[in-house]
Amino acid sequence: MVRYIALQCNIWKNLYRIRMKDQKALLLRCIRNDVPAMVFSGNDILFLPLLKQYYLDAEKGGCTQEFLDDIKLRIEEFERHIEMSPDTIKLPD
Repeated sequence: MVRYIALQCNIWKNLYRIRMKDQKALLLRCIRNDVPAMVFSGNDILFLPLLKQYYLDAEKGGCTQEFLDDIKLRIEEFERHIEMSPDTIKLPD
């Protein structure tokens, strides 16, 4: 069964109360509770623009500053990865 991470702050914030930097724990909890989940690779050229748009949507949706700060950290992490490994960034296959 394919599992997708629902990109809705109420699922992240209210159901699990797991901060974004605890991604492995969140994914494991989703799997255990049969909640759809999806993992994006740091090498996916399409993910950074998606994450930046998600930040804007989360901000507009009223997510907490702590949650928004965690998204900013993830954006910075992906930007550093792209700078350090530009040859590995590609379209997903």
